[in-house]
Amino acid sequence: MEFVVERGRSTPSAVVGAPIVVTLARHAMATRFELVLVGADEGYLRAAGEEALDEIERLEGQLSRFRPESEISGINAHAAERPVVMEPQLFALLERAQALAAATDGAF
Repeated sequence: MEFVVERGRSTPSAVVGAPIVVTLARHAMATRFELVLVGADEGYLRAAGEEALDEIERLEGQLSRFRPESEISGINAHAAERPVVMEPQLFALLERAQALAAATDGAF
């Protein structure tokens, strides 16, 4: 993970109290996620950014078909044989995905 903290984006003689910019980045889902957060409290910005990036990693762990331990991999492995129990939010997501696929003739 990378992070950068700056005081504003002005010259070295920046005004005291200028906004703080925190940039956090992480690799997940075969891409780079980068967050740029601006505010007054560096600790709060960093915590919020870390929480968002942790959620991205959680979703990758649940939804990746390339991870044998993921919930999606379990569904793919067993759904043709028997009913599969899944998290309610994942069920809602899959229902929504199916509806979007139908509404767009398979474009999504």
